[in-house]
Parts: sequence; C-alpha cells; structure tokens
Amino acid sequence: MNYRDTLKKKAVKNKSSRFHEAYKTARNDVNRLIKNTKASYFQEVISNSKNNSKEMWRNINQLIGKTSKTTNVISVKSNDQIFTNKDDIAETFNDYFSKIGTDLSNRIPPSNEGFEEYLDRSVSAVFEFKSVSNDEVETVLSKLKVSKSSGQDKKPVKILKDSSDICVSYLTYI
Repeated sequence: MNYRDTLKKKAVKNKSSRFHEAYKTARNDVNRLIKNTKASYFQEVISNSKNNSKEMWRNINQLIGKTSKTTNVISVKSNDQIFTNKDDIAETFNDYFSKIGTDLSNRIPPSNEGFEEYLDRSVSAVFEFKSVSNDEVETVLSKLKVSKSSGQDKKPVKILKDSSDICVSYLTYI
C-alpha cells in the first residue's frame, strides 16, 4: 500500500504516464489482494461456525455490520392526543394491542362454511418414524452443547452426555 501511495504521488507530481501506469498496476494489485483476503477471512469465519447456526448468524451480522437497534418511544399519538409520559405511552400501547384482535375479527365477513372446507383433504392418517441406529443417537448426543438449557423433561444435557454409553440403547429404542 505504501508503494502504491508513493507511485500515486509521483504520478501526480511528475504527470508521467510511466508512473501513472505503474500506479494503476500497484492499485489493482492492492485491491485484488484486499478482495482475496476479505473473501478468505469471511470463508474461514463462516466455516468455523458451520455446525452452530446461532454462532453463524451472529458472525454474519457482525461481518455485514448489522447490529440490533433498540428504539425508545418518545411520544405516541392516539385519538388526536400526544402522550409523552412513559405510563401514558404504555397504557396507549396496551389499549391498542388488547383491542386489535377483536377489531380485526369484526372486519372479517361472516361465512357459512366451516373450517374443514379450507383444509387439504389429502392428509394421510398413517405416520411412521424412521428407525435410527445406536451410532446415530450417540452422534447426536455427542454434539449436544452442555451450555444449552435442558428440554421439557428438565434433564441436564451434561447428564445425558455423561451417561450416553448406558442410555443410548434405551433412547434408540424409544
């Protein structure tokens, strides 16, 4: 980059086509190098988080410069009145959102047809689970993150992982 900048200064100062051509070549080389370096960096960041979608999206948003924005409501206008007090604003939002469902449902014209008329009749009554092997269950258990919260059964992930050799056959059976 320093070499490119030096060539630019010489090209501007001397108004020589030789320096100008050398500057253009150096500029293009630097731009190509920057582009390739950025691409390899982005590829590395994304490939390092390819097994964790939450981390991948956090990295992507960081790379593109997207940050979550918090918006503070300063004033709200309702029924030709402007509210600036936080309690009044909260009450105005509460009134609006508590009535919106009823207001929208009142706008829908009544119908003589039941909900069954809108359903697809091609739904099969048969449902089958795909059988899995002990190895597949063990692989899934090994990929569980201990830092994540437990499921509906409230069993800590660490216990499942630590006892996987014992419980894998039972989990596969289930």
